Amino acid sequence: MPSPRSHACVYVYFGGVRPLLENWATTRGHLRESTVTDVTAALSPLRGWQRRNAIAALRSLFRFAKKRGLIFANPTTRLRMEDIPRSLLPMTDAEVLAVQRIAVTPAQRLIVALAAVHAARATAIRRLTLDDHDLPNRRITIAGHGQRLGELPHQTC
Repeated sequence: MPSPRSHACVYVYFGGVRPLLENWATTRGHLRESTVTDVTAALSPLRGWQRRNAIAALRSLFRFAKKRGLIFANPTTRLRMEDIPRSLLPMTDAEVLAVQRIAVTPAQRLIVALAAVHAARATAIRRLTLDDHDLPNRRITIAGHGQRLGELPHQTC
């Protein structure tokens, strides 16, 4: 049995399908009256991650309703989710330096440098301790992963 979803996931799912459900509520008396055509029509204007999240949320909703006997047929069983290419682009040196100039305190500069050079997440940066830095050997441990300290973070330390 899968583990329950986090609160953040529930908010994302519900936020994505709430307008669809409100629209269906004006013309239908029960969720079991929704058809494959209704679902496809509701999803047609959505693109990218918004569409992917809406499909996942509707699948979850209809699967739950079918399991509880609230609907007879699941209109989302044959829905396909297209792969969405990730579009992460590294920052250029000029962008890193521009952001570094905006950060005024040494702590802000170090945070920006760790995020830009080592792709450190906010939680990992917040959890850093002095024991995670080995300045003479230019090593740092971020989120349990030891790595060579980049030039920019080393200069800001």
